[in-house]
Amino acid sequence: MSSTSQFPTAVADRLQTAIWIFDIENLGMMWANAAGVALWGARDLADLCARDFRSEISSSVRVESLCL
Repeated sequence: MSSTSQFPTAVADRLQTAIWIFDIENLGMMWANAAGVALWGARDLADLCARDFRSEISSSVRVESLCL
């Protein structure tokens, strides 16, 4: 899948189960369905994707992600 725009968002947004795509290399959210946005407490998808997760991730996770 070359971009998240190809993901079937209409179907995923109908799910009550939270789904999100997190970019571990850049430590940022790429996409989430409506339930995922709500779970993360964001106003909307743009707000969630703009969030700075670098400050929320522990140093051990950052070091481990560098080893991938």
